[in-house]
Amino acid sequence: MLDRGLYVGPIAFCINTNRSAELNLPLPASWADIVKPEYEKKVRVANPGTSGTAYNMITTLIRVFDNDEDKAFDFLKKLDRSIDQYTRSGSAPGKNCAIGEIPVAIGYLHDMVKLKVEGAPIEIAVPSDGTGFETAALSLLKDGPDPVNAKKLYDWILGQSAMDIIATWYVIPLSDKASPVETGFSFSKMKLVNQDDVWDAANKGRLLDRWNKEIGASR
Repeated sequence: MLDRGLYVGPIAFCINTNRSAELNLPLPASWADIVKPEYEKKVRVANPGTSGTAYNMITTLIRVFDNDEDKAFDFLKKLDRSIDQYTRSGSAPGKNCAIGEIPVAIGYLHDMVKLKVEGAPIEIAVPSDGTGFETAALSLLKDGPDPVNAKKLYDWILGQSAMDIIATWYVIPLSDKASPVETGFSFSKMKLVNQDDVWDAANKGRLLDRWNKEIGASR
């Protein structure tokens, strides 16, 4: 099997600038910021049971706290005080923030950049104390049912034309063939956690069960 990464999408915060002016609320720049008292019930994020974005947030925080799950869950309980509601979709909080329904949202950077480019009154920050990311990948299976056309599709997706399309999604492409769209954000400006997607997948059921028992059950 051949595996290739296509792009990554880091976790970020956004704030509605109209609401922030009304509330005198600054854009949170770190995870430490977003649990401060002034953000109580002013933040929206997805439910990790229905959203990979929100599950990625849990695993990110475990790494922010040096792989100490207990400290990460203590933080998630503090974060819960900032959350007004948990949505089903990972992109919904950013959309809610864009229309001013909630002042602050947590989600993927590219979704927020797209909203801003389309005219939403939002500002965006990547958490300075560490962020995780989704990774989009492509696999070519050995002895698959249609190897000739599979290889053609694999080569096309990794080629210039497809990579240029992917770049217009405001993600960070992993291929040097891509012509990235300038968003003002790059890996060089971010503190990335040491993400382990294999560990994340293997521990998903256990971590979601813990989140539901310690946080979700009270909602």
